[in-house]
Order: sequence, then structure tokens, then C-alpha cells
Amino acid sequence: MIFLFISLFLAIAWIDWHKRVIWHAITVPSIGIALMGSQQLPAGNWKTSLFGLLVCAGLLLGVWQFSRWRFGAGRFGFGDVMLGGLIGTVFGAVLGLWVIALGMLLAGGYAGVCLWRGASRQQVFGYGTFLALVAAFWLLV
Repeated sequence: MIFLFISLFLAIAWIDWHKRVIWHAITVPSIGIALMGSQQLPAGNWKTSLFGLLVCAGLLLGVWQFSRWRFGAGRFGFGDVMLGGLIGTVFGAVLGLWVIALGMLLAGGYAGVCLWRGASRQQVFGYGTFLALVAAFWLLV
């Protein structure tokens, strides 16, 4: 089960990096699979997985709402919210928040390097890529 989600997170990272989209056709069934197989995942049981889903998706839903209000549509997509829900389902609330925080730091570091190298502040990149890479790495460790 762990290797299934490692490969799933890596596939999401690749797709988001190249296409800037996270498909609900991947995340929604994966959340269901993670809930059913939660005993074999870091969350440990379905209650922890469900709580992690609500907490992590709720956090990124707030970020999504703020992003739409502040910057308009298209900067932070709802696929990132669904990915956050998947991360919460796999890891539980506490570890899921750590994964999201590290993904945010990694994305911020990448943005800083891009700005340092002369990129425009209007340049966009797949945010979910960094969340998914951190999630895959955390499952490996």
C-alpha cells in the first residue's frame, strides 16, 4: 500500500509540474482507497485518516479562498485542496500538516530561487508538485 501511494504522489508531482493540473479523477478515488486501507498507512486507522482529511483539506481550502480573493482565479487550484485532503488521509492530521508545511517551504524556496534568477513575480508553477514530492519522500523514510 505504501508503494502505491509513493508512485501516486510521484505521478501527481510529474503531472502538476508539466501540465499545472491535479485531476480529481486521481485524488478522489485515492482518498477512498486510503480510507479503506488506512491501517496500512501512517494514519493507522480510518478515524485518524478521516480527521486528517478534514484538517488538511480545510487548511488548504482556506488558502484557496484567500488566493482567489487576493489574486483571482488560477493561482492556487482546487486540485491542490484535494491533494491536501489526500495527504491528510494518508498521513493523518499531525503528520499531514507537517508534510504540507514542508511542501510550502520547498515551494517558497523554489519561488525565491526563481526570483533571484530574474523571473517575474507573475510567473506561476505547479504548487502541488512540491506537496506531492514531500509526501512521497516522507513515505520513503
